[in-house]
Amino acid sequence: MSEKIWTHTDRVPWGSSPTYPRELQQLVRWQILVGGDINIGSIPHDEVKMGVLHIAPYTDYPAHSHPAPEIYYVLSGNATWKLDGDPFEVTPGATIYHAPHVPHEMIAGDDTVVLLWVWWAPGGDVEAVKENPELVE
Repeated sequence: MSEKIWTHTDRVPWGSSPTYPRELQQLVRWQILVGGDINIGSIPHDEVKMGVLHIAPYTDYPAHSHPAPEIYYVLSGNATWKLDGDPFEVTPGATIYHAPHVPHEMIAGDDTVVLLWVWWAPGGDVEAVKENPELVE
C-alpha cells in the first residue's frame, strides 16, 4: 500500500498562521493531521483538513474567518466562544459549527483549550481548505 493512511501527533509539527502577530502564534497553535504535507507527517488529502488546536490559558484568539466550513469539538478546557459576535460558553464535549466566512473568536479560561477541528471543501471547492485563517479585527 503506497498511500499514507495513518499518522500520530508525535510526527506532525505545531504551526500557526504566518499572517498572525508573532505573540499570537505562540499562544494559538495547531497540528494538521489530515490535509497537510506528507513530508511533515500529515495524511495528504485535497478536500479535508483535520487537526488539533491548542489555545493557551487566558488567551483571546481574536475574531477570524476562512472560506472553509469548520467543525470544532472541545476535548479539554473551557472557553467563551463568539460566533458572529454572539458569545456562549463551551466545555469538553461541545461541538461548534462555523459556516464559511463567519467570524468566530475564542477566549480560553484558566486551562489550555484543546480542540479537534475539521475543514472540508464546500461544494468541492478545494481552494477553500488551502487558505489560512484571516483575522477580521
